Amino acid sequence: MHANLAAVWQNFRAAGAQRLIVARVLENRTLRNQLEEAVPGAAVTTVRLSARIEVLEERILARYPFNPGWYLAAARNLVTSMAKSRAEDHVVAGDAGTPVEIAVAVLRAAGWLDIDVDPRS
Repeated sequence: MHANLAAVWQNFRAAGAQRLIVARVLENRTLRNQLEEAVPGAAVTTVRLSARIEVLEERILARYPFNPGWYLAAARNLVTSMAKSRAEDHVVAGDAGTPVEIAVAVLRAAGWLDIDVDPRS
């Protein structure tokens, strides 16, 4: 995954891209370090979306109603391990607001948005 990311980043960088968003689970600092190595020269900022376990369970049951067991166990484990590892720079509540409001909060946390934006528009 990281080798592929490195190749993709080189191609985007050559085309003029200045920013890259990668969505993935970072359970520990080692995985963050691997991301930093895959995008040399980039200032990596990580933002963790948090949510109450009850909200995660509700979402999982809606997506996987017939066999949610693995996903429920993984979510419970990740909530605990990610809170302990603190591999992120910022935490944004992923269960407080609309998807647009959450995206605006992530962009602000990353330092990519410093103007007032009405997330309802």
